[in-house]
Amino acid sequence: MSVMEDLLKDVNRLTQTAAEPQLSFYSCQACGDTYRSEKMPETCPGCKAAARQWPGSTADEARGRATRAKGVTSEPVTNAEPAPEPVTVAPDSIPEQTKPKPKAKRAVTKRTEQVVQEAAQPDATQADAEIDFRAAREAKVAAFIEKHNLNEFQPVPVGTATVQTVGYTLWVGGKPIFRLKESFETGREFAADYNAARAEQPATRIDVAACNKVSDSELEQCLFKGDLIVSLNSGHGTETVKPGDVINIGAYRTRENRLRFAII
Repeated sequence: MSVMEDLLKDVNRLTQTAAEPQLSFYSCQACGDTYRSEKMPETCPGCKAAARQWPGSTADEARGRATRAKGVTSEPVTNAEPAPEPVTVAPDSIPEQTKPKPKAKRAVTKRTEQVVQEAAQPDATQADAEIDFRAAREAKVAAFIEKHNLNEFQPVPVGTATVQTVGYTLWVGGKPIFRLKESFETGREFAADYNAARAEQPATRIDVAACNKVSDSELEQCLFKGDLIVSLNSGHGTETVKPGDVINIGAYRTRENRLRFAII
């Protein structure tokens, strides 16, 4: 049940109870003026407005009803008629000057071109990551071979290097594999592997050394992280070296146009 129906029900109850005239409290819905009267007046005695006058057994009750009714509607309460349905007007019937104008599109061409240009320029970190270090090193090897006129048979002196550790060569599938003594190995552990390799390949010898600290800066740029493997036999017998020795090294050119080294 709505608020208005509750109020009207109370009003009917109050106005239809006693036959004898009696004073009731009334409150104007328009101005809120509260007074006493024998019957409901048509207009407010205070503001003279033809507004609904709400009765009550007490002044507070009448004033409360008027306040509640004022919150629901500002018009006098009558037999309400249903509100007319909204009329839909076809767009073609709207006058030209009243038709909503389409919003102008913002020009975004300049901003789009700027974003494309920024995306097309890689930052320095990305450029460094895309550098092919292997290709750069191979180019330096080719330049070093050409500068020193290296060949496949006779080593050409290219400076000195410092021995770090020694090892032996295993031949697997016609390719050399270097087994070097690691820093965490004991001499007995390395000797056990060495003797096992000699049992399979009797010609195995301690014939290579891992070196670093090469004296030629151009040669160092040709090496992976500055390390190189040096053969301890350049055709005149196998040399014996130990870690910490500074040795003279010679360079060869392989058929694949790469570098190999030997002690000289």
